[in-house]
Amino acid sequence: MFFTSLVYSIFNSYLLASLPIKIMQEMETVASEINAYTLIEKEIIASLSFKDTHAKNQDPDLLKKLKNATSLGNLHRNKCRIIFQDSQGIKAVETTIWSTGKHYICLKGGMWLPIRNIFDVKIL
Repeated sequence: MFFTSLVYSIFNSYLLASLPIKIMQEMETVASEINAYTLIEKEIIASLSFKDTHAKNQDPDLLKKLKNATSLGNLHRNKCRIIFQDSQGIKAVETTIWSTGKHYICLKGGMWLPIRNIFDVKIL
């Protein structure tokens, strides 16, 4: 077990060392931007503007996470934190996803959020 952890750690260090510095700085910037969000109530979403905005660097597994969060929300009433971007900046909302469509998700209370603006979804 120790040997596996050591090899994994060395491998990750090698990968990180081999990445160009600029790419690593961009990754750190995006990570810090996503972590610097404003938590809002879901009722405010209707008043937000999503014109000419989209989330850069979306999680590659976002659709899978949205469908999983939808299932957990409908079956077990689990809430999730949705981190997204509107025209004002990065925001997050904690709520239940009722349905996931091709371009939008429907939240509890009938609020709609465009998928192109979502960075990530975390089950609470």
